[in-house]
Amino acid sequence: MTLTIHGRPPASVAASDLLAVSGMSVSVPGRGRREQLHLLEDVTFSVGAGRCTAVIGESGSGKSTLLKGLLRTVGKGSRTTGRVHLDGVEVSDLRDREFAKLRGSSMALVAQNALAALDPLFPVGGQVAYLARRHTGGDRAASRETAVRLLGKVGLPDPERTAQRLPHELSGGMRQRCVLAMALACGPRLLLADEPTTALDVITQANALQLLRGLQHELGMSMLFVTHDIGVAASVADDVVVLYAGRVVEQGPVLDVLSSPLHPYTQGLIDANRPPAPGERWRAIGGEPPQPGQRAGGCAFAPRCAEASSMSRTQRPELVRVGSVTVACHARTGGAAAPLDPPPPGAAPT
Repeated sequence: MTLTIHGRPPASVAASDLLAVSGMSVSVPGRGRREQLHLLEDVTFSVGAGRCTAVIGESGSGKSTLLKGLLRTVGKGSRTTGRVHLDGVEVSDLRDREFAKLRGSSMALVAQNALAALDPLFPVGGQVAYLARRHTGGDRAASRETAVRLLGKVGLPDPERTAQRLPHELSGGMRQRCVLAMALACGPRLLLADEPTTALDVITQANALQLLRGLQHELGMSMLFVTHDIGVAASVADDVVVLYAGRVVEQGPVLDVLSSPLHPYTQGLIDANRPPAPGERWRAIGGEPPQPGQRAGGCAFAPRCAEASSMSRTQRPELVRVGSVTVACHARTGGAAAPLDPPPPGAAPT
């Protein structure tokens, strides 16, 4: 998808943040008895009330781990630290049983793989109705009416008939809409979307994004939208967080970050998304992201960066505010006082 920005201006009166994450780190056990692999490190960001924040980055940057950390579903033996405020209430210290009540009722997930998220043996209407009944109470008849109404709201044709169909009888786009209806069944304030349009064709993807934006505005929800596609982020988000190797390297309003990126990694992502001119090749970021446990000191992007200095390789840059954007880059914030080192082979162009 090409880069087209449709960011909306902020309200005249600043709205409070619905979700505020401060210093979130997530680690999982390594091969050694005491080894911990850090998947996320000191991630801080917020999602404004009624706004959409996109999280972008390559595969392995920590995007899906961030959602799992918020939902407490990383896995056995994992460790998540940091503070999370949801709708003004700190939920970091809630017990698992108390926190489970928030999943669905206050925040809900739209999974990437709709077929895996749906039970293949039960009609989709019954699955939506089950979630509505579980979180909101009510009898079976009322929950079934709710399910049919939601299937219609997400744009499925003949929702009464669709409610009786099994997942394998539906197209990929229809299954994704069923998963969205399940997420909406409990009336969440925050929608977590994990690359929900990745497996869809271009036209179906565009329709799904339009539906998500429309429902977000209509229902007054906030949305945290994970994607590797810059074009998708530009079309759906108000704000953007750029993750690399488990750390935030740049964040701010989507118009500012994607129109005038400060971090070389953000620029590399945009260049890789831009169609080449006739006779030219696609511009890719050279090298590979570091694996957890192999992240050396300094800037994790330094081995792939054309602007890396000796400081970049030895001192980890902190996020610094530059206008409306915060960025972690010595070269872009005046931290690289030493002459720039020669770029490594295949470094990202800037």
